[in-house]
Amino acid sequence: MALDPYVKKALAEGHPLKITSTAGARYFLRKVDTSLLLKMKREVGVLQEILLRIGIREEGWRQALADPARLTNQGEATILIDALRERDNQQDDPGQSTVIELARLLTDHNPAELAAARGGLGKLTTGANLPVLSQFGFASLVAADGRADQAWTVATRSVQGLHDLLGAMPLIRDPGLRAGLYPRIEPLLHALSASLASGRQNTMPISSRWRAAKY
Repeated sequence: MALDPYVKKALAEGHPLKITSTAGARYFLRKVDTSLLLKMKREVGVLQEILLRIGIREEGWRQALADPARLTNQGEATILIDALRERDNQQDDPGQSTVIELARLLTDHNPAELAAARGGLGKLTTGANLPVLSQFGFASLVAADGRADQAWTVATRSVQGLHDLLGAMPLIRDPGLRAGLYPRIEPLLHALSASLASGRQNTMPISSRWRAAKY
């Protein structure tokens, strides 16, 4: 980036970088080298960019969640969901392996924290472009509720939703909650409902997803 020398000089001299436009700040931060980004003052915009940046270590992400939670009085789970949805909507390659590592932090939160972010979890399960985000959304929704009833209701509205829930099963940490889904899924190996069967084209067979979820 052509501005990097000026950014380095300002940071070295302890001068804050003030950009009044929100859109301008986001554009600027996206262009700043990662090493410089990590040295900038930990304001909300900088912390949000750290969460969206490929190549950040996990401890950097965790700190970037804790700081804006303190600054904005939002829960970490809510901030993380917003960051995941932002990355999911990026036009360029979001870097799926990085998305998986970032989404994995979502399942580290306890049920109470996830329940507080339940609205965002619902949007992840049904509105994500990347299937892996929908899968983490389902796993977190099950953890938030302490049961799979609502996740099952959402998932069985479409074949894709059901596939995403099956993909989420290895991500459900509570073995009791995970096992509780098996009796619901097994009948679908033999026959789908008429509404689900009509949307089955171009999707992996349910039995294949079931085997992947079990093993």
